[in-house]
Amino acid sequence: MSYGLPIVTTSIGAEGMNLVHKENAMICDTAEHFAESVVELYTSYDLWQKLSLCSVDHINSTLSPIHAGKNMDGLFLRLFGSSDINDYVRLDIRRLLLQWDDKDNVTKLKKTAILNMLNQEKGRSVIIWGAGNVGLQTLIMLHEIGVDVEGFIDSDLSRKNTFIGSIPIFSPDVLKNNTRIKPFVVIGTSSIYHSEIEKQLINSGFHKGQDFCTLKNYLSRR
Repeated sequence: MSYGLPIVTTSIGAEGMNLVHKENAMICDTAEHFAESVVELYTSYDLWQKLSLCSVDHINSTLSPIHAGKNMDGLFLRLFGSSDINDYVRLDIRRLLLQWDDKDNVTKLKKTAILNMLNQEKGRSVIIWGAGNVGLQTLIMLHEIGVDVEGFIDSDLSRKNTFIGSIPIFSPDVLKNNTRIKPFVVIGTSSIYHSEIEKQLINSGFHKGQDFCTLKNYLSRR
C-alpha cells in the first residue's frame, strides 16, 4: 500500500488498519467475493487509480514512521513519564533509530531542495509526465511539499481528455500549444523512460532545469 499498489484482503487482514472497502482497499471474506474483487480491481482503471492514490495517503496519514513515532512517544510518556525513547532501549536499537532519523532528514532536505527549485518557476503551471503509478507517486510527493499540479501527460492518446480524480490527462501535443508560456514538466520519480522523455522535451524546445526536471536524477543527489 505504501507504494500505491491496490490490495484485496479479508476483514482479518484489514484489522487494526482502519481500511474502508473500495476507498483504500478491497475487503471481502468469501472465495467468490475475493475473486470478483480481484477481477473488478484489475479491469476498472478508475477503481485501480483511486485505491492506488488513497492507499498511499492512508498509510502516510496513519501508519507512517512519523505517525508511529508520535504513538511511541505517547506510550513511553504514559509508561515512564518521559517520551525520550533513548532512556529505555538497547544500544543496537538506538543506532537503528539514529539511522532512521538520518534517512528522514535526508528526505526532508531533498524535498526542500525540489520545492525551492519549483518555486523559482512561479507563474508557470506544473505538469507531470506519466499518468500511471509513477505519475501518481510523483503527484503525492509534489502535493506533500505544497506544489499544485495542473495535469498529466501520457503518450497513450486514448487517455487524452480523461481524468485522474480532478486532474486532466493531456497528450504530448499540449507542450506544442504552450510555446508562449511553457509549463514546467516534472518527470516521475522512477520512470524507466526518463531519458527518452528528456530527448523529446529537448526536441520540443524545452531546456533541462529551466523548463523540466527529472526527479529520479534530482533525488539521487545528497
